[in-house]
Amino acid sequence: MTKVELPDARDSVRSFRAAEFPAWVPGFVVAAVTLLAVALIGERLLCIRIEQGHLSVGCSTRVGAPVPEARFVDPGGATTVFGSPGWQSSGFVVEAGDRIRIEAKGRVHTALHHIVNEATAAKDIIHGRGDELSETPRFWRYYSPPEGDPTPSDVLNECKLKPAAAWGALLAIVISGDVDESSDPIRVLRDRDLGETEILACGASCALSSPRAGTVYFIVNDAVLSPLHDEEKCRGFYKNARDWASRRDRGELSHFIPTEELPLIFYHDNIGFFSVSMTTL
Repeated sequence: MTKVELPDARDSVRSFRAAEFPAWVPGFVVAAVTLLAVALIGERLLCIRIEQGHLSVGCSTRVGAPVPEARFVDPGGATTVFGSPGWQSSGFVVEAGDRIRIEAKGRVHTALHHIVNEATAAKDIIHGRGDELSETPRFWRYYSPPEGDPTPSDVLNECKLKPAAAWGALLAIVISGDVDESSDPIRVLRDRDLGETEILACGASCALSSPRAGTVYFIVNDAVLSPLHDEEKCRGFYKNARDWASRRDRGELSHFIPTEELPLIFYHDNIGFFSVSMTTL
């Protein structure tokens, strides 16, 4: 009878122990287990959770009792405000009474055609035809910082969203609820019983005290063609544009403006953006 020898299990254990592992493996395993334990303890015992972007802490002390929460406002945020849209959400949520510091940098241009006219005139200048510039389209509007361009307009000064602020200035306000950035900026305010006086001309730096719970919204100051504008002259401009647009055939694609785009029509030739940061005070 042939004797069969089975492998000794102790040999397998010794082989496993002799196997070489990278030096970082034990430390990684310990760290992973520790993080998992902390997460479970935080959730089960301290009731730490994130709700709608805010850190909440607290558990009910009895069945059916309200959960006491410690709300921590986001200590900082950042967003980009473009020159052409209407009210733009920063995603930064505040409560009534919150105070935040707003800092902005960058530049915008509220009249793109002025850039084109300037470039065209530059060609005449370098070819020695500078004396003929009086025959070319005008250009005096330039890129401006968040404080805006104080150069007045020929006919539209009173039609700015905030007439007292400069062209292209960074404006801010707290709005409750969602806002479509293509909506009439003035209608957005009127629908919420807000007025132009609540708009903050922020510029490069400002402090905003929130009068209500909501989200911080930004926009660049420009002329708004709205039937709800405070100035009668501006309402008349809207009516003239609406009457013209309503007579156009949608099939005539070369000269067609949808009436819903009229309020922001002067924003369409804006370019540039502001980089904005927000910090809770």
